[in-house]
Amino acid sequence: MSSHFEVSEYSEKSVVLRGDLTKKYKDRFIELYGKWNKNLKGGAGWIFSKKREDKLIVLIKEIECKEKNIEVNQDEKKNIKIPTEALINIEVTQDEKKNIKIPTEALINTKEWLYV
Repeated sequence: MSSHFEVSEYSEKSVVLRGDLTKKYKDRFIELYGKWNKNLKGGAGWIFSKKREDKLIVLIKEIECKEKNIEVNQDEKKNIKIPTEALINIEVTQDEKKNIKIPTEALINTKEWLYV
């Protein structure tokens, strides 16, 4: 399986993304605070903080699925495990809120801001 993207370590605090589809998805990379730099050692690419590497990998997998026209059916969606840090800024309708199930381990160290 070939990938349209390559992520590699660039420095102690950063990773670089290169690939043939990066221009097409530049807005998505900007949302992750990526910066385009044509003068990087090894050639032009998108530079990201290592703190955002996990989110970048998830985004790349999402883009690759979209490019391959892979659709996930409803039964498969029920079994998808999303890391909690990826859940920030997700909008949920009132009907969806009724069906949210939060694992007990996610409730550790929470405050009273959690409304389900």
